[in-house]
Amino acid sequence: MAEALGTYRNGRIVLDEQPNWPDGTKVLIRLLPDQGVPATDRNDDFRAALAEVNVRYRKALKKLAE
Repeated sequence: MAEALGTYRNGRIVLDEQPNWPDGTKVLIRLLPDQGVPATDRNDDFRAALAEVNVRYRKALKKLAE
């Protein structure tokens, strides 16, 4: 494996798969081109959307119960 994909979290790079490189192998770290909305914003958007779905679901159940 000549390339490895990973994610920078909490000051460390977490690789998606463990490469079979020997200890001491030099690596080059480079950011991938911007892929749109940052993950934290996507998570916030997802939580907001999920909350909205929950509200609509409860309203629909309430109408059915009437």
